[in-house]
Amino acid sequence: MEIHQEQNCRLCDGKFTVKGILELADFYWSHIDVLVCKSPCCGQAEELQLEDGQIERGYVYAAGAPRFAGMERYKVPGLCVAKSSQAITYTAGGSEFTVNAKP
Repeated sequence: MEIHQEQNCRLCDGKFTVKGILELADFYWSHIDVLVCKSPCCGQAEELQLEDGQIERGYVYAAGAPRFAGMERYKVPGLCVAKSSQAITYTAGGSEFTVNAKP
């Protein structure tokens, strides 16, 4: 699947794209390497894990400690990602974005 492909939300039946989710990044959860965003259709939390060239969409669950379960992978040619305990910076489509970690 591509990040520009329109999908139906399972919660509100609205429409969204993964690109739209990425554009609504809220904070970076550096401990588990997850970018927490909002869904453009209903504002629900969405969890993404970014790597160079791909995005994985999934959810965080607790099993003694928080963990990320990836469910869907999206290839994103040209996506470059840099991570630290303070922030995540990613470049896509010629634009650079930095999202700070939640203290």
